[in-house]
Amino acid sequence: MVVRHRLSVFGGDVRCALTAPLRQRVSPYRIVPYVRRARSAPVATVLHMSRTHDVARPLAQLRQATALVRAALVAAAPGEVAPPAAHEMATALGSLEKLVGAGAARYAQAAGIEATTLLAAVSGTHRSAARRKLEVTAGLACAPVLDAAFSSGDLSFDQAAVLSPLAAEDPPAAEGLVELAKAASVSELKAEVARVLRARRSEAEVVLSERQLHRRRYCRTWVPDGGGLRVDAFFGPSDGAALLGALERETRHLFSRATAAGAPEPLARLRADALVALVNATPSGAGGGRPEVLVRVDAAALVRGEVADGECCEIAGIGPVSVATARELLGKGLFTILVQDGVDITTVTSATRDVPARVERALLLRDTYCVVPGCGTTERLETDHFGLDYSWDGPTALANLCRLCQVHHRMKTRTGWQLSGGPGKWQWLPPKSYDQLAEAHAKPRRRRLGQVPRRGSPPPTTPGPARTRVVKPPSAGP
Repeated sequence: MVVRHRLSVFGGDVRCALTAPLRQRVSPYRIVPYVRRARSAPVATVLHMSRTHDVARPLAQLRQATALVRAALVAAAPGEVAPPAAHEMATALGSLEKLVGAGAARYAQAAGIEATTLLAAVSGTHRSAARRKLEVTAGLACAPVLDAAFSSGDLSFDQAAVLSPLAAEDPPAAEGLVELAKAASVSELKAEVARVLRARRSEAEVVLSERQLHRRRYCRTWVPDGGGLRVDAFFGPSDGAALLGALERETRHLFSRATAAGAPEPLARLRADALVALVNATPSGAGGGRPEVLVRVDAAALVRGEVADGECCEIAGIGPVSVATARELLGKGLFTILVQDGVDITTVTSATRDVPARVERALLLRDTYCVVPGCGTTERLETDHFGLDYSWDGPTALANLCRLCQVHHRMKTRTGWQLSGGPGKWQWLPPKSYDQLAEAHAKPRRRRLGQVPRRGSPPPTTPGPARTRVVKPPSAGP
């Protein structure tokens, strides 16, 4: 479409002659076609560029809000506030960032042909990143609830990008994950989307997909500039799980040894050392035995041969797999199959029947991420008594245990942050005073002893139940 250089003004509206008919509606402009004759020119169309909305007031409000945010950041400098207040400021600014990012993408999209260039310029990103944002934004139109959540700032761009493929296949299913996305991390949301997409596919389709993934396997090596060796590899689900299990087990051993020696190393460097140790057949040997890979599958799906709605069949750290793959792994000593009936774990298929081992495996599969809302960390998770602390006679039971990353575990243990709720409804609360913390932990113990004295009464003289610690026996060697 070629635009003539001659412009004319009619009552404040700008009109330009185009050499081809323009049929589509260009918002926020109006198309006013008319026919006239011109030498060596076809029938023309006039683009009537009168704005339908006055943006002077909204622009003034945005500029005022920007000035208020800058003033707030100056008044509460990051280095001058306490950690709990810094947590609240970061939360508020994060919500604002999501809202502003969605708005910038929407208005750049409304700008028309210059959308990609405009968004890249105003957000300070590459054109490829801006183009990706516009594609995701346009793909949300098929799911109104998801589109509204993104426009209102309830969802970030990364969360919308994870939900976009599901919205293209099943808009209601994508809209049903909006509430989860508001509290979950991107990693958790991605895993849930993978489960939903897996449930939409038949067992035959999943088996075919796994075969295609296996055919794509490769391992490439090359020498980069400056020396050394680079490795890039791709594996199918079952082979990848076996490799990941062995690598993570050896990495944990090296991490424990380095921490005990007082010389901790970055995780990526320890993982490289673990890979070399496995290749050289010189593992650290801590714990002995083969690496353990956990597979969770519903009992009904294992018997039926396919996954129904609400059921799962997945390898921890890898994602959903076919039931046929789970059946094949039953006879391999490398894998531990955790069979569950609904949400209650009923059987653990393993070489040992030690109860703490059953609880630990169940905990590993229930809490694959740090349970603090929005964290999503999967590395170096630690077990914590979240309901009733172990020092207050808290039971070492699945209902009282959770997994936290090192940062949040340290915050909860040393700085008084609170974790409440339970699976699916976790809440991360700011610290309380010592008296409030002691009172909250003392109430369950008093009820167990049959004594619930009023606040301020002297502590009970009846000794509490003896505390016992269950110690796992060392696992047998290979």
